[in-house]
Amino acid sequence: MSTLAGKISVVTGSTSGIGRGIAEHFARLGSNILVHGRDRDDGLETVRRVKAAGCDAEYFDGDLTDAAVCRGLIRRAVERFGGLDILVNNAAFQQHTKSLEDLTEAHLQETLQTNIGGYFHMARAALPHLPRGGCIINTGSETALFGSKHLLDYSATKGAIHAFTKSLAGNLLERGIRVNTVVPGSIESEQTAALPEEKKRMIREGNPMKRIGTVDEVARLTAWLVSDQAPFITGASFVIDGGQLARI
Repeated sequence: MSTLAGKISVVTGSTSGIGRGIAEHFARLGSNILVHGRDRDDGLETVRRVKAAGCDAEYFDGDLTDAAVCRGLIRRAVERFGGLDILVNNAAFQQHTKSLEDLTEAHLQETLQTNIGGYFHMARAALPHLPRGGCIINTGSETALFGSKHLLDYSATKGAIHAFTKSLAGNLLERGIRVNTVVPGSIESEQTAALPEEKKRMIREGNPMKRIGTVDEVARLTAWLVSDQAPFITGASFVIDGGQLARI
């Protein structure tokens, strides 16, 4: 069984959904967590859950499009917990648009600077503190593989994350730091819970396994990848989508 006992993790976008699930699961395995997000109440709820799991946590609010904020986030983790072992880049911005013409410049820049710029900023800030054996996980999306006609900008950034992961993994081989991507499909979250029942039924029926994935399933995969049970894996993308990719 994998363990993260004594590890220190930063999980961005961990005030809800997949990020919160990863923070909670890491804590159950023994990792202290710096929780990040843009909603203090939700962030403090994640902190509460991490502490209930038996580990320490602190909330950090910040806009990851700002490189200085990213440096401050990492600095706070090191000050509070004494180091850094794991970075999970999970924060993302997503907003549907009907067409490319409807995609405003402000919307485009928010997506680009959050979803890929923020990943660069966070990794760059973390690297001076990550030891040999440290790990970076980038959260991708099935939209990187299939595209999405109403998520043109979001899909493009998720595709960029795959290239970033492979490139950074190669760059960090000699330093002994592993970098991988977790690629979720449709996952149960606050966002999917708010969908009409008919839409949720269509998602379930459209999946080869006839269901929606769970946050815990993504969290368990992520924890395994950063544990000492996956020391020979870097630069890889792990799809967790109920078989969607398998039927292409």
